[in-house]
Amino acid sequence: MRKLSVLTAALLSAIVAMALVVGMSSGSSHREAPLTSIDPTADDTDVYAFVAPDATDSLTLVANWIPFEDPAGGPNFYRFDDRATYYLNVDNTGDGVYDIRYQFKFRTKYENPESFLYALPGVSSITDPKLNIKQFYDVTKERYRNGYLVHERVIARDVPVAPNNVGPKTIPDYGAVADQAITPINGGGKVFAGQVDDPFFVDLGTTFDAINFRNGTGNAGGGKDDLAGYNVHTITLQVPKSDVTRDRNPVSSATASNAVIGVWSSTERPGVQVSRQAYDSRVKSQRSRRLKVRKSDREDRRRSRDVQVSRLGNPLVNEVIIPLGKKDFFNATQPSDDGANFGTYVVNPELAKVINILYPGLNVPETGR
Repeated sequence: MRKLSVLTAALLSAIVAMALVVGMSSGSSHREAPLTSIDPTADDTDVYAFVAPDATDSLTLVANWIPFEDPAGGPNFYRFDDRATYYLNVDNTGDGVYDIRYQFKFRTKYENPESFLYALPGVSSITDPKLNIKQFYDVTKERYRNGYLVHERVIARDVPVAPNNVGPKTIPDYGAVADQAITPINGGGKVFAGQVDDPFFVDLGTTFDAINFRNGTGNAGGGKDDLAGYNVHTITLQVPKSDVTRDRNPVSSATASNAVIGVWSSTERPGVQVSRQAYDSRVKSQRSRRLKVRKSDREDRRRSRDVQVSRLGNPLVNEVIIPLGKKDFFNATQPSDDGANFGTYVVNPELAKVINILYPGLNVPETGR
């Protein structure tokens, strides 16, 4: 697949923008902020949006999470977090606000909690009882108008996640088993979730070593991919173009009014409120304190709501443009607010100043970008 020649959305919106008639857009972001670096199951690493050659009437979205998964990371192999909510977001009006969201909620089932094994040898299908740890998920399509939810519909329920590739003795024909996780969805299209090889190529070692350039790379060939050999967990969704366009119609051409959309991924976690009453040391008895804790917990659960902890659209925005003290804030905000919150870092990037210090003579513009 060829990459998009033009990204039509502004960089500071942190959205992968794409015309629904062209090839492919991409973004990558591994360990980009202090909080996501210690919360890998919420860390979205890549976003790809493209029209596949074998499904030209559909939009294909690929979003990846959990960076640097070692394939040998057992006995507790990597998985989506049941406590998190994962989203693929679509803006079809160009205002940086999602108009359509695809929500993914996961749950984990243990076939035999008395066993330490992820799976017994000889797993031959995704429903094989020898596969001890299984994940399932629901997909809900949400439609918004002016920022308000106006309609939601479950388009896939109890979909199995492809198991991790433990090894040839445990899952002799892994490809065949993983393919069984490709599932049709209501209204057309299909979905897949599971572990895959990290598709992004980057020399991280030199990139963050003061933007060091390794000899022999670039047009000389021999580039070093520091993500080679690591996996991520992917959600891949393919839906009819008419499901995501502003007028709910198919796309007739690249210049059509409904041909351009913005795409980004995000992760949300439940907001936690801790009541002071639950920890009040002045209560008269242990029994009284327990009753207050229970009542407080119920009230807190009613008041709590999901909060966004990560988002990703265009590549490397949070890593090299947003300053350290605002990286977590960036992950908690929406693209529609990027101009006000982060615009100055885009037009006056610190990276340009660093490049001029490290490589005198390049004279990279430092302001008014």
